[in-house]
Amino acid sequence: MLKKVSKPLLLILLLGLFLRLYGISYGFPFIYSVDEPALVRTATGIRFESNPKHFDWPHLHFYLNFFLYMLIYVVRGAFQVLGLKPFISNLMPILWRDPLVFYLASRIFNAALGAFTAIPVFLTGKKLFNERVGLLSALAITLFPYHAYNSHFALIDVPMTFWFSLSVYFSSLIMLEGKRKWYVLAALFAGLSASTKYNGGFSVFVIFLAYILYLKTHELLRLGDGFKKASANLLLAAFVSLTSFFVGTPYALFDFDTFTRDDGPKGAFWQFENVGKVSTDQYFVQLSKVLTTKIISDFGYSFLLLFELFFIYFIFTKRTSDKIFIYLPGLFYFLYITGFSKNRIHYYMLVFPFVSLVVGYLANLFYNLVLSKKMFISHKLLSLILFSVVFLPPFVYSIKYAVKLSEKDTRNLFYEWAGENIPLDKEVIYSGRDLDPVMEKIDNKNRRIKSLSYISVNETATYLTIATNDRLSDTEEYKNVKKFLTLIKSFERSEQRFGPNVYVFSLDVNAK
Repeated sequence: MLKKVSKPLLLILLLGLFLRLYGISYGFPFIYSVDEPALVRTATGIRFESNPKHFDWPHLHFYLNFFLYMLIYVVRGAFQVLGLKPFISNLMPILWRDPLVFYLASRIFNAALGAFTAIPVFLTGKKLFNERVGLLSALAITLFPYHAYNSHFALIDVPMTFWFSLSVYFSSLIMLEGKRKWYVLAALFAGLSASTKYNGGFSVFVIFLAYILYLKTHELLRLGDGFKKASANLLLAAFVSLTSFFVGTPYALFDFDTFTRDDGPKGAFWQFENVGKVSTDQYFVQLSKVLTTKIISDFGYSFLLLFELFFIYFIFTKRTSDKIFIYLPGLFYFLYITGFSKNRIHYYMLVFPFVSLVVGYLANLFYNLVLSKKMFISHKLLSLILFSVVFLPPFVYSIKYAVKLSEKDTRNLFYEWAGENIPLDKEVIYSGRDLDPVMEKIDNKNRRIKSLSYISVNETATYLTIATNDRLSDTEEYKNVKKFLTLIKSFERSEQRFGPNVYVFSLDVNAK
């Protein structure tokens, strides 16, 4: 694979790590993502029960994180034996804070996988075209705003994309060379990708496309020895990918009844029901939104526009195998995901490597076209203009995400303020599930905490806290009791800060 890392690629990898590690402790000591606790709790639970007993996600990433947590236990034990615990505790106090240290470790692991996804993307672009395309493609996946953002969390989309990108690279070698070892390696990583998240199973279709393109390029579509050999390799790849999946998620076999359930989140098939499908009419409405406004900022504007423009280029130029390989899978998956009624940006993650390859290809094409015109412009100035138009918008959004993640969430600000300003003997009533993690911690400090959904306003003076992503005047909680409220403090989200708008009121039913 990669025998040595060139200086440009090394700089890209360092940039990727910076964009993904800056702000890695977002929200601490609270965890605001609803999915992160599912991963960390399941991974820590493997210490007592090897079967997670739910298949809404496959299990590979649970096991990898479990081994990571065991390493933390070993390191802590070594520091204890060596008598270094007091020193390390002062230097890295989070190392002894369970379970927060596990969230941090999982986030760092994901950030590394996210940054290193640039390597297989680089190798694919270099192998199919040239080194410059490889580097530009690696830079694109590094700067992908949503990929950089999602890499900050202990989730499974970024690891899935890492394994998927490795499978795509070896699939490109299948298309070019057709060797059995490439089938085996592409299938191995395809299975690992699917064993991280079921969407990763799409990689087997990429392998199949590579097989078809290899037959077409080498004129082996007719039945013969070459066709039979390639088909035997394809069957081997199918076996290897299934084996790889079950190695990562063994209880899909050993607990097959639970795995095949579709009546709830414990079963794998429930996931396919859960996303839903839109009607044909709704599909084209949704597609128009996706292609224009809905996800364009998460793609960094220019990347999505180039992916769309490539469609015209693809139709009106010679459709070579390399162009088919970098475009058709991404286009097909993009159109498929758009049909989900639950149409969320993280579902598009497998499109990112193909979009990055398209961006690298087109950026290189534009560069060569301008040079061929012998314009009175220096290479450095041309490179700067190219970077500004293609790479600056997603870079700005990636930086923006990293900076916002490094700032305190509105709920963290509220928690700190409450600790200093709300007396322990005062009752706090709150509304908004976004406040649950914070209120649980406040409740542990012996304040009386109640959710507004479970109480009626009584005759005691107290505090009411409302968290909302809408305008305060639109919330039912505020409308029902606003005559009893006096605003004390507000913490509002902004371009520099994540979180809901949090409003703190004094509540007095005797108020006129």
